[in-house]
Amino acid sequence: MGSQTAFQDIAETIDRSLLNRPSDELREFLASLPKARRATERRQTKRYPVLTDVIVVPLDKDYRPATQPFIACSLNVSVGGMCLYHTQPVESTVLYVEIASPDTPGMSAPMRVLRQKRVGRYFEIAGQFLADCPPEADGDDQHRLALDSVRQHVRSSGFAGTC
Repeated sequence: MGSQTAFQDIAETIDRSLLNRPSDELREFLASLPKARRATERRQTKRYPVLTDVIVVPLDKDYRPATQPFIACSLNVSVGGMCLYHTQPVESTVLYVEIASPDTPGMSAPMRVLRQKRVGRYFEIAGQFLADCPPEADGDDQHRLALDSVRQHVRSSGFAGTC
């Protein structure tokens, strides 16, 4: 399994200026989903509706970048995982994901893809943060701060982020 240092190296090599943000149509699609669809519970931990851009880097079997990074849009996030939407499916079974929202502290993690399915014109990509390599700072105050900030923003506005 890749180390946190390796994932930090991946984060440092992403040229964010070359990444295209998700389309307005995708943002509108996610905002239009019925609340029942957003809240369907499969996770063991509480999920929070967070509509924001997520930088995604598909990884190979050795946890190195397999293809070019892209930006997807999250539907929700929990301590255990997240649900993303993108225009294409991913071939990788492990992704490096990074939430970099101006409204919340940054959070990054390796995520195992559990399922993908077409939903309208988009693909829902749901995954679980890897337990043996938890979200950056999972056990420390920085990660708790990021999740607390997400929770607080959700409570105050209903939905966080820019999607």
